[in-house]
Amino acid sequence: MWLFYCLSFIGLLIMRYTKRNIKRPFKVWTPVPMVMICSALFLITVPLVFVSVERWYILLGLILVLTGAPVYLLLVHNKYRPAVFTRISSMITDVSNNIFYTSSFNNTEDITIEYSYQ
Repeated sequence: MWLFYCLSFIGLLIMRYTKRNIKRPFKVWTPVPMVMICSALFLITVPLVFVSVERWYILLGLILVLTGAPVYLLLVHNKYRPAVFTRISSMITDVSNNIFYTSSFNNTEDITIEYSYQ
């Protein structure tokens, strides 16, 4: 959880200096994200240093979370992905739609709503 807070505050600072002219609904005083980044890094690293029994569980969780970034970059963010990834993605979507009884409608003509008043 604190890893994502830390990444959010880092993103806030990066956007503050790279996109200065964007209209923002509110502004945060610059030292606040800096203090929160330091606090989050402290809360992430202290269990790794001082807790020896659960260190492997913490490292495994961090590795699992950090492997999501390359998967995202490869499968979602990349505009030129191979056709195999597109087929696998559509197959997973079809299977999950069938399992969870969900579907995506492209136009509103496919939707029929029946009302019964008793």
